[in-house]
Amino acid sequence: MIVQPSTIPALEASPNFLALIEEYADEAANAFLPRPTPNMELYRRLEGVGHLHTLEAIDKDGLIGFITIVTTELPHYGSVLAATESFFVAKAKRASGAGLRLLRDAEAKARTLGSPGLGVSAPVGSHLAELLPLLGYTQTNVVFFKRLADA
Repeated sequence: MIVQPSTIPALEASPNFLALIEEYADEAANAFLPRPTPNMELYRRLEGVGHLHTLEAIDKDGLIGFITIVTTELPHYGSVLAATESFFVAKAKRASGAGLRLLRDAEAKARTLGSPGLGVSAPVGSHLAELLPLLGYTQTNVVFFKRLADA
């Protein structure tokens, strides 16, 4: 298994990308939001202006996972902040260590981008939410969401 920098066009060119995106959408569905339908053009634009950074995990079967990091300068802090936007490893490949490698490489990338840390969101009650504190992450905020329109 290899974790390496990638690009949105490279992910899209992977033969199993659409299947991986469907598995991700099924698992990450949120009752308050519409079904995920990634806006690939927006991903490419963000990547083009340097605000999106992508890492991929591949093995002999091809693409098995990815993580995207979004950076923005927070006016309140006057600092660049990196946060994961998408983070997924195929369920059948999670025992490979791909998720941990993707996360560690994302931390290294965030450091090189000048971010004081890496923000990672996880669904309440998920395995990721249980795992992050064991990896040195601290819960700093709680996000509340109010539905304003039908999903």
